Amino acid sequence: MAVTQVVYQAFVSINWWSIFVTLCNTLITFGIVKKLLFQPVRRMIEARKTEVQAMYDEADRAQIEAGKLERTYNQKLAKAQEEAAGIIHAAARRAEAQRARMLEEATQQAAMMMQQAERDIEIERKKARRALKGEVADLSVLIAGKVIEREVSSADHERLIHAFIDKAG
Repeated sequence: MAVTQVVYQAFVSINWWSIFVTLCNTLITFGIVKKLLFQPVRRMIEARKTEVQAMYDEADRAQIEAGKLERTYNQKLAKAQEEAAGIIHAAARRAEAQRARMLEEATQQAAMMMQQAERDIEIERKKARRALKGEVADLSVLIAGKVIEREVSSADHERLIHAFIDKAG
């Protein structure tokens, strides 16, 4: 029984020296693991956290910048649309003014042509009157010559007037 009791005492009894050595080994192992594993892992995690935060900050800054650019572009687009509308309105006004000017010029030209035509008609009328006066004078001389040659009765006088009107008219 002595062997079983030794084995039993080895399992059941508390060996303070063994506990102390085990505890020292555990602390030394924990210190080595902490120094060699935890600190580099912690530094790597911190570096990754810093990198991720920098990425978030950059994304926020880029989003704010994009918002500013969008507002700027929208303002420029609105201004360009206003300028385009102004240019279109100005072109329409110029076209309307040119149309009115061309219409006025055409009206003036037509009036001038009418005046010239009236002057030409008046000139032709005066020429025709002069020519008619010349013919009347020739006929009068002719009639006077015939009257002088003979005495004219009232029937002859009537016939001469009709002949004169026929020649004149």
